[in-house]
Amino acid sequence: MNNLKVHSITSRSSDELFGFMEGEVDEILNHYSLSDRKEEERDWYDGYTFGGADVYCPWDVINYCCRTGAAGGGRGCP
Repeated sequence: MNNLKVHSITSRSSDELFGFMEGEVDEILNHYSLSDRKEEERDWYDGYTFGGADVYCPWDVINYCCRTGAAGGGRGCP
């Protein structure tokens, strides 16, 4: 294999692949019944920009859901 293509964090063709987009975060918060905490979550964890896309760090979003206790009711956090 000698024909690799690099997709860096500055590539606009892959900028949305480096984190969760806002719509995906909305779905996650809805799944964990946290849609009322959207502004709080955005204030703390929104802010990464790759290429031209603003994204959320997946690790932060998932851990936010776990820490709030909503995910502790058997809905998916260890």
